Amino acid sequence: MGLSGIKRTTGQHPGGMVVVPKDKEIYDFCPVQHPADKQSSDNITTHFDFHSIHDTICKLDELGHDVPTIYKYLEDYTGIKVTDVPMDDPGVMSLFTCTDALGVKPDDIRSKTGTFSLPEVGTNFVRQMLTEAKPKTFEDLLQISGLSHGTDVWIGNAKDLISNEGKKISEVIGTRDSIMTYLLNKGVDAKSAFDIMEITRKGKASTKLTSEHLKTMKEHDVPDWYITVSYTHLRAHETPEHLVCRLLLEKKKKKKQKKKKK
Repeated sequence: MGLSGIKRTTGQHPGGMVVVPKDKEIYDFCPVQHPADKQSSDNITTHFDFHSIHDTICKLDELGHDVPTIYKYLEDYTGIKVTDVPMDDPGVMSLFTCTDALGVKPDDIRSKTGTFSLPEVGTNFVRQMLTEAKPKTFEDLLQISGLSHGTDVWIGNAKDLISNEGKKISEVIGTRDSIMTYLLNKGVDAKSAFDIMEITRKGKASTKLTSEHLKTMKEHDVPDWYITVSYTHLRAHETPEHLVCRLLLEKKKKKKQKKKKK
């Protein structure tokens, strides 16, 4: 004999913590269980996934962040302080679109960019994005990172806007923050801008945007393509990885300069 609708397997989100009010018990919100069915474990998790209970209880994602440690190691290795790394060095920026600053030709390294081995921008997929998007600023790089992590935001969306409609990488939606800031700059009120951002970045625009939302956007000259984006990352999420890129690129540049002096 068993209960219908009960989970047969369990899992957990590392760092996901549910906050229970002092005058309540977790059982007031949902059943609990031991992860991986290990009853001897000291850990317990909610039986229901967070989407089922997020309207009644608060959840925090306390995720580990190894980037600050990487900063420290890179500072020790390169002798360059993170705060001293320029965000607009022409030679460094050129590596995201060509190989000239490395003193090699694309055929020599089988890549049109000089970003091999760099976090976030060294894969075939992202290097192709760089070739097509032609980033010129640090802000553009954050756009690239957001687009490479999002769902349905590059292929069939931003890629087509850049390749077929002449949009710049700085004009398309790269991170969820840019949805709200774009709408605010268009004159949309803060509450509507936030609600539209949340609906759009979750890919719910076709079902959740109301006629009032659409009317508001049209009144403020928001183009139709702006509501077709799905899941997007936070801008702040992409920034640390690209600062690591800059440190590594700065090291590459200094090595090249030393070789020239010899």
